[in-house]
This record gives sequence, C-alpha cells and structure tokens, in this order.
Amino acid sequence: MNKSSVIADIARAAREERISYPLSYGAKDIDHQLAILKRLWPELDIGPAKAFGKKLRKRPRAHGWLEAPFCIVDPEFFGDYAEAVSTVLDALVRERRGYRTSVENRLLEVYLKDRDLRSCIRLTERTTTFHDTLRRTQKGSIWIVYGQFGWHHRSRSVADVQRSYGEHEYGFGLLEACCMLLTHRRRLINSLGLQIECPGDEFRPRRGTEYTDAAFLHVFNSRLSVDACNAVIPTERAGSLTGMIPTFEDLRPSP
Repeated sequence: MNKSSVIADIARAAREERISYPLSYGAKDIDHQLAILKRLWPELDIGPAKAFGKKLRKRPRAHGWLEAPFCIVDPEFFGDYAEAVSTVLDALVRERRGYRTSVENRLLEVYLKDRDLRSCIRLTERTTTFHDTLRRTQKGSIWIVYGQFGWHHRSRSVADVQRSYGEHEYGFGLLEACCMLLTHRRRLINSLGLQIECPGDEFRPRRGTEYTDAAFLHVFNSRLSVDACNAVIPTERAGSLTGMIPTFEDLRPSP
C-alpha cells in the first residue's frame, strides 16, 4: 500500500486524536496472506483465491474508507461457525505464543465456562447474507474482501455501527478478526493503539438469555484478550471491523 493510502490518512488524523494503528502495522499483499493461511491449514486450496487476487485492485475505486483486501477462510471449511471461531482462536493463541503480545482467551475460558460455544455466539442476519453471497461468487474456501481494521468506526458502539452500515457494507465477526490478526500480527500489539470490536456476530453472556454482546479484542498488560463487550456501550479507544465484497468494477481490466 502506498504512502498516499488510507493508512497514511489515518496517521495524519491520529496526531490530533492521539490514537491510531501501531506504526509497525501495514497491509500485507494477498499472496503473503494466503501463504500464512496455507501454512496454518495445509488442506486449504489457495489456488482460486490466488487467481482472484491477481485480478483485484489494491483499493476499490469508491469507498475511500476501505483500507485493503483481506483473506478470510470460509467458516464451512472448519464445519459450522462456532467450530470455525474456536479453530481460528486456537490458531491465534498458538501463533502469538512467545511473541511480545500473547493471547488470553477469556471468551472461551471465562464467558463460556460449562457451555457450548454454539449456544452463545451467532452471526448477525446481515453478515450471514454476505457470507452466502461470498460462497456463490468466489470459488474455494478463502474469500477476499475489502475491509477496514476499525478506524472508520472508531469510538462508536457496535449497535450504532450496525444501524448505520453503508449500502454494501457488512460487519466482520470474530472469525474475520482472527484471520486478519493471523495475517497482520502487528495490528494489535499494545494498549495504545485502536482496539477491536466485531459487529458481524452476536454473543450471549454467561448469565443472560439475550444476545447483547459482541466480541472485543484488546491488549492489557501485554496480553491480547479475546473478550466480550456490551453492544450498546461505545468504547472510546476501539473501532468495529467492517468491509465490502469486491465487485466487477474492482477488477483490473484484462490486458
């Protein structure tokens, strides 16, 4: 991504807001992301995504708030959505072990004590619809989507973000967040940077009956905590992950 990108615009705005992405973070190209995912899950067929990525522009022509294309594994590759979330969380824990910021998986160890993840987490209706569209329009088990890593919706509650999506925008869930952190490990390394909320899925608290929470990833005492937050309460130093599906206009013209 060049210096005139959205990331550079964020850096300029951050001088006033005193919060941004880590200086060491930068968007990785699609081939780099695919190589990481293939190493983690060798059974993945990266061929279709690799071919699609070669046709895709680095930035969409419209929607300047989108930062880059990101590679996401279809949850059906792992089974159902709950199994996919559990699997990518486990991978995130393994990958960060020994790294400066390790992972504390409070979502599974505290909030889900004595419960089945399937009874606690679910995709929102809007994100489910977009996942179905991705399965129809992109071959293979890896999707390529344009996304933003939280800056566009910083300091807003998850519920507010969900009410005000753009026409073709949808919320990323914990699955997308983990895939993005696996391929962009420098995005969330300390408590000074923008923390992450996931509006694409809903979480039911341990003592609750309603799906009132959302997944929340934040760094505290050098540990990346996979936690949950109330969807209606804004977090000043966090932002929701969202994105769009590439369209025909986002493809490079054939030579």
